[in-house]
Amino acid sequence: MKPEFLIDNFERLADAPGGPEGLRELVLRLAAQGKLLPQESSDTSSEVLLDAIAKTKSSLQFRKPSTDDPNARRFNWSLDTSPTPDGWAKCLLGSYVYIEMGQSPPSSTYNSNGSGLPFFQGKAEFGLISPTAQVWCTHPKKVSEINDILISVRAPVGPTNIADTKCCIGRGLAALRCLAGAQPKFLSIVFRAYESELLQIGTGTTFKAISKKDLELLPLLVPPVEEQARIVAKVDELMAKCDELEKQQEATRNTRIRVHKASLNSLVEAITPDELSTAWQRLSNNFDALHDTREAAERLRLGITRLALLGKLPWLNGGSQVREKSIAGPLSEDDAGTTPDLPPGWEFVQIQDVAEARLDKMLDKNKNTGPLRPYLRNTNVQWFEFDLSDIKELQMEDEEFRTLNLQDGDLLVCEGGEPGRCAIWDGREPAMTFQKAIHRVRPTELVDPRWIQLNLWADAQSGALSSYFTGATIKHFTGKQLNRYLFPQPPQREQQLILNWLAKFWGMCDSLEGELESTQQRNVEMCSATVHTLAAA
Repeated sequence: MKPEFLIDNFERLADAPGGPEGLRELVLRLAAQGKLLPQESSDTSSEVLLDAIAKTKSSLQFRKPSTDDPNARRFNWSLDTSPTPDGWAKCLLGSYVYIEMGQSPPSSTYNSNGSGLPFFQGKAEFGLISPTAQVWCTHPKKVSEINDILISVRAPVGPTNIADTKCCIGRGLAALRCLAGAQPKFLSIVFRAYESELLQIGTGTTFKAISKKDLELLPLLVPPVEEQARIVAKVDELMAKCDELEKQQEATRNTRIRVHKASLNSLVEAITPDELSTAWQRLSNNFDALHDTREAAERLRLGITRLALLGKLPWLNGGSQVREKSIAGPLSEDDAGTTPDLPPGWEFVQIQDVAEARLDKMLDKNKNTGPLRPYLRNTNVQWFEFDLSDIKELQMEDEEFRTLNLQDGDLLVCEGGEPGRCAIWDGREPAMTFQKAIHRVRPTELVDPRWIQLNLWADAQSGALSSYFTGATIKHFTGKQLNRYLFPQPPQREQQLILNWLAKFWGMCDSLEGELESTQQRNVEMCSATVHTLAAA
């Protein structure tokens, strides 16, 4: 691959979902393999650098790594199979750097007041480039110098940082020290490019780690010093461009979200049929631009559903004008002024006005008697469906069961976990009952259970339902609060008309989301394939 191809197509590759992250991976791999920049014949041969490193190590009496050590493992990461570019050379890591394995000093020498050297124990202190000190050590055993590559050698294996100060290193780290003018940042690029492969070569059944001998036998491709400097500069430039492109994509995404929300809000806040028609036309004219992601399709589903539940879709309520609030059922002072206007014939009701809600019995093996009955737990109740893959049983007498069993059309509402999450029981298991963490809402003939379910879902998604929850940290939807839950109620005929229309609309949303997800996945796969193709070229 010609290096110019990547530069010329950089922004196009970044437009794919996950593009900037894929580009970062590509840039690092190409840099480590010598494919990011053209080689220059005027550069000093890398063999000269390796000779200088060998002389430096010899003068400092560093041990030469042995490939005959029976305890050493030779790793075959993909860099080992890459062709050697002109002017580059292959060597082992142990011949290229000095390796200092960390060792933890006595805990009595630790402090948090900055006395001594910063003490780094593993990846936990790593930052984007360099680690951040949280602990210091007054009597270090192993020391890393400025610009050493710090590599995590114990759970997880592979992540790296560059030491920006002299520091003490614990047994979770090793320091790789470049010699004779070799560029530490280039070595950092190599390890970042193959971090995922390093993670795979860590050994240990419960605790992955690599030893000094393992590190010494890692194969490297070494470019001339001059090219190392050019590669570092180009990688910095392209990484900055990836950051810039990512910010631009985020800004574009946020702008689209704001416009989409504003379009839906104009529909929700429309008072007259003319205002509603104008708002709907604006949304329709920009439909393709505003609904090109799955998240936008979800917002569309929620926005239109909320409009339908408030009677604001004129083709569903005969185009009737909205009227002043009509509130049924006793409301507290806190509820006053919180309800929107409704069309004629609609009113606000509470659960207790149109349904019977109750919790089941507590689970107590010592007190429960009678035959075993299957029961639904909180985890079995999902939005609009049930997960029956793991059903438990409890003892319950016949008389109690007749009171607490489930019937076709019962709405099961979660009291905790994700309060308000609900689904309608279809009677598939006539012996089914439910536990105390679930409310059984049995509607009267005044309301369809699907109507309550959709209102709960819409309010849960918008956050409005949380005003009914109790508990500072762990939220609960108590029976008292559930009975007070307020929602708009249209005449029965209109209720059925809206529910039938929403069923079709949700089917369209499902199809739209499926298409968008497939398109996004194809784009991700295409970007990934391009990355791997270019890296292998």
